[in-house]
Amino acid sequence: MSDIAGFAVSSDKTLAYFGAKDGYFGAIDLTTHTAKTPLLAGTTNPNTIYEPVVAPNGSVYNVKGDLSAVNWEHFHTGTPVSNTYNYSHPCVDSENRFYITAGQTTNTSYIFDADGRVLDSWSCYTGA
Repeated sequence: MSDIAGFAVSSDKTLAYFGAKDGYFGAIDLTTHTAKTPLLAGTTNPNTIYEPVVAPNGSVYNVKGDLSAVNWEHFHTGTPVSNTYNYSHPCVDSENRFYITAGQTTNTSYIFDADGRVLDSWSCYTGA
């Protein structure tokens, strides 16, 4: 893990997911305290993953709960950009929509559906 990594707990409260160095997602079984096999999210710009569903290469990832695969990926600017989602804290609502803000270039906020389609996006960047 890194010094600023966040974590998420599965809905059944059995796993804690976290971001790790070099482009990996990890998980700990909260009952047995054992680590799951980590998932390498992408290799275009391996770096620290700051949140369990966010990669620092300009991508948002949706991964299988058992960390066996990436379900979908979205690039903020269409191509990888280093550390786009630093310190971003994503969330999911009761309709399974995913919300996140890219803190670098243009400060764009996104809403995704469960299949990774962008439902809405907007920028509050003023250039100040």
